[in-house]
Amino acid sequence: MVEELARYPVQDVIDKFKYEKKVFEHYMKTAELGNNISCTFGLYRNGFLSEGSGIIGYARSNLSLQEFHNRLLEYAIFPTNPIKEQPMEFLKICTNISGQYDKDDDYKRLNKTVEEVEKWK
Repeated sequence: MVEELARYPVQDVIDKFKYEKKVFEHYMKTAELGNNISCTFGLYRNGFLSEGSGIIGYARSNLSLQEFHNRLLEYAIFPTNPIKEQPMEFLKICTNISGQYDKDDDYKRLNKTVEEVEKWK
């Protein structure tokens, strides 16, 4: 997707993210979590995620929502002196689901979660 977006002028990419409702699904190892979630928080912080957007973490680890949020806070790199409430508000649009990467039923549950998140307002 990055290569695809790189072909467009920056403002067109910003407009695409800003005005389309998006559900971001993060498939990553824990080691990658900090960079990816930090970038996604940057989109959120700068207003490039439209209202109703959601972020879904998908991993083999069976984490409660609170454990998932704690991991996000642990690994994310937030800019210095962010508005104090922003990371907590950001967590409200983050959810997670556990599943295997080779099981059809787990991807069906993920799809159901995506459909639920798409209904968020």
